[in-house]
Amino acid sequence: MLRSITVLRSLGAALALASLVGCGQTPAPATPANVPSPAAAPAGASASSATAKPAAAQPSKQEEAAKPVVVANEKKVALTGAARASYEGANAAFMEGRLVDAKAAFEKASREASNSAAPLVGIGAILERQGDVPAAVDVYRRAVAIEPDNPESARALAFGLVAAGQASEAVSFARARAEKYARSAAATLYSEAASASGDSATAQAEAQRALALDSSYVPAMVAVARDHYRAGRVSMTAYALKALLDGIDEATPARAKDCAEALLLRAVIDRRTPGRRTAALDAFSKVYALRPDLTEAALALGVMKLEAGNAEEAIVPLETAARFAPKNAFVMTALGDAYRLAARYAEAKTTLEKAVALDASLAAPHYNLALLFLYAGDKAGLGNEERYASAQREMEAYVGIRGPKAPPGVDDDADSLLATAKQKLAEVTSK
Repeated sequence: MLRSITVLRSLGAALALASLVGCGQTPAPATPANVPSPAAAPAGASASSATAKPAAAQPSKQEEAAKPVVVANEKKVALTGAARASYEGANAAFMEGRLVDAKAAFEKASREASNSAAPLVGIGAILERQGDVPAAVDVYRRAVAIEPDNPESARALAFGLVAAGQASEAVSFARARAEKYARSAAATLYSEAASASGDSATAQAEAQRALALDSSYVPAMVAVARDHYRAGRVSMTAYALKALLDGIDEATPARAKDCAEALLLRAVIDRRTPGRRTAALDAFSKVYALRPDLTEAALALGVMKLEAGNAEEAIVPLETAARFAPKNAFVMTALGDAYRLAARYAEAKTTLEKAVALDASLAAPHYNLALLFLYAGDKAGLGNEERYASAQREMEAYVGIRGPKAPPGVDDDADSLLATAKQKLAEVTSK
């Protein structure tokens, strides 16, 4: 099999997708500050219940007891009738990766329930996935203005701001909510925003405050683990994940063994740990089964299958990732290369060219296009002169981005491949 280069965004910083669903609590965004273009999931969307009902949130007894009387109460407007049907249909479309249909249904629900933030959060989530983060933030601001007490619209805005590079505003917004709402959700939001901005001390303190209000609040437990990882405390991350996913002992059982975001973080750690490749593959597979909309898991699963030489098996999760993140150049690079290695050359060419159009700074799609043109261009409908000229152009683009020498640990044969493309082109043009 010919060598390929499939660039995978560093999964050490990859917890980019926004909604914590399926962990027993209200969805919570999870966006690190160093991920430029996160994609969100609408509140209420989950792999196990694509038509999750948007009922009003109910505080736990522990939260209610801990809440001072003078502090405002977080609450949501419950959707009813036609608006509820449209909203549930939107969530169902979203979980199938039909983003255009989902957006239209969320817009319909918003018209039918103009006093509800939930459909707007869904619209913003899709805009993020479609690569328009500024527009998503504008929609989230509208959602918060409509329902100031809604924790899900607040969460979406805070992490939309982080995604837009406005972390300081996100922290200020989350801090104000934590002061106004003495609830686990508000404290966790402040924890996540602080962590994304690099303030680990505040992140840990606020997550612990959230757990003091409700000791079973899973999003706060995830926030603890995620902040430890962001701060480079991998052993503490692993311990926090063990408590959450496995339990410590009989007296401290697992709190949420199927929490997709916690499983994703564990998979990220396993993938970076020597000897844990199989465990990482199993974990990414489980996350993919639980939450196909978590693009990081689908992408990592596909790339690991590519690395193992299973291009056909890689295509399924990578196509899923492409449905949920159509503007993600890393996804398109991996999918295009999977198509190439599976001898689906026309699709490979189209997909790799899309990756280049999405992010001209990426070297990998140029390299893989060069391989395609050099060794399979005739099968993609190119004549000899065009294929070798294209191979030379793409390999020169790759070298221009990569630099004069390959980075340590990378053996790309770029000089040899470029020389081959030039020689082949000279041969066909001299005839």
